Amino acid sequence: MTLHKDLDLPSKDFNPPWLLISIPWQMDLDLNRRVLKIFTDGSKLNERVGCGIVCFDEMNQEIWSLSHRLSDNSSVFIAEAFAILFAVKRVYQLAQEILILSDSRSVLMALESVGEQTSLIEVIKSILKDHRNIKLGSVKAHIGISGNEKADLLAKEATRKEQIDTHIKYSKTWLKNCFNTYIIRNWQSRWENSKNARYTFGLFTEASFNRCFGDFLNPNGTRCFSYSSKVTALEIERILMSSSMDKAPGPDGLTLGIIKELYFSNKDPFIDIMNVSLRNGNFPTSWKEEKVILIPKEGKDLQRVTSYRPICLLSTWGKILDKIITQRLQRI
Repeated sequence: MTLHKDLDLPSKDFNPPWLLISIPWQMDLDLNRRVLKIFTDGSKLNERVGCGIVCFDEMNQEIWSLSHRLSDNSSVFIAEAFAILFAVKRVYQLAQEILILSDSRSVLMALESVGEQTSLIEVIKSILKDHRNIKLGSVKAHIGISGNEKADLLAKEATRKEQIDTHIKYSKTWLKNCFNTYIIRNWQSRWENSKNARYTFGLFTEASFNRCFGDFLNPNGTRCFSYSSKVTALEIERILMSSSMDKAPGPDGLTLGIIKELYFSNKDPFIDIMNVSLRNGNFPTSWKEEKVILIPKEGKDLQRVTSYRPICLLSTWGKILDKIITQRLQRI
């Protein structure tokens, strides 16, 4: 791998907020409309990756299809995005209304987002921003929609092809996963072969980034307060009532006011989620997602990066769990 050529790195160019591109998409579209419809899908089987595309005319007659294998370093997300890109490139010169339908919400949300994305997403955006006759829609997978089922079949067929049709650049996520796998493998080997800490090895035989353990003993042999003991309704309610109502929500759009209404209408599911998270030592990924907003500074040149004050918006539920853990750690 030639590092500078084979990595899919984000552009270093700075775009002010008003030049960022967001491509909208729709749910629950009428699939019986007399327009050109293209269904796309991606699949990964036996460490091979492929995508499938099928196009139907206004009378719902199939007019062309494609089964395309991608290099094995691709993810399902990349396969889904590549399928949409291929479809866009195939039809963008047409003036008629066109629907491109995907069952990948993650790709559609990436196209709508103005955050940093892979080059595939940016290329799709750059084409669609000038071709508003092409609309994106979300369909549910595996519920009998014939176009989606055909695209899924084509994607699976692509994984059985011997020849790779397109080589995809290595993403930052792929590289990060490789590093983590290498670290864990070597950590595990050293942990198993070490002559030290064998009692601890009996408690934790597998190396892991995700383990949380806080049930310690006092010098007299009694248990300390454990930050991993069950979350109580009182803990959550104290934080809900003491938190500021004017804070902006994170990417999920749930404000503190909405959280309060949902929580006090049915507490049990929320308490259970908190306890499962603590018990498994796993902070939910969606609660860690952040949304960075750039606020322009008054009287500054808006073409300069330093002319903006960034603020990071986090999930309200994530902040609540963070406060619970912080308060418990302060008591240990």
